[in-house]
Amino acid sequence: RLIRCTDDEVIAARWGGDEFVFIAPLGATKADVEALWYKLSEAVQEPFYISGRKLVLHATGGAEVSAEAMGGRELVRRADLAMYDVKKRNSGTLQFYGSDLEKSNKEKHEAIAQVREAIDAGRLYSGYQPIVDLLTDEVIGLEALMRLRTRNGNELTASNVMPAILDPHISREIGEEVVRFICSDF
Repeated sequence: RLIRCTDDEVIAARWGGDEFVFIAPLGATKADVEALWYKLSEAVQEPFYISGRKLVLHATGGAEVSAEAMGGRELVRRADLAMYDVKKRNSGTLQFYGSDLEKSNKEKHEAIAQVREAIDAGRLYSGYQPIVDLLTDEVIGLEALMRLRTRNGNELTASNVMPAILDPHISREIGEEVVRFICSDF
């Protein structure tokens, strides 16, 4: 489906998993990229059937169109950054790279480094919050909450490192650690 949408001047490749890269010809404008995106998006949304069930997919895209000289790796990094940002906010659409994305990317990497360091140093732990029956004032359970202590002793909650928690790899590590703590505490 995707190849049918492109002409001979567009390079198309599966990047990995469910990600694909399309390289428009030199000199392509944002309008050219948007037009290609709409063709690709429509092709992805064509329904298909598996075991009698109708399935419809949607695509989310990130793009970079730049007049400045840069290597292919940087071009793909910028498009990837735009794609992951739009996935969080408006999945199923296209977003172009903007330098404002660098700040949120930096915050994400700093949060991931902080959480990974806390896991490695044994400073990640579970805090517990009581669940109270409001009619009887009886504690009927506990909610386990991720906590971590920084190198200088400050306690951080999940909301303090939310960019890391949204990362699928580090969130899995956090989940495994918290489950391990809960099991050893009870």
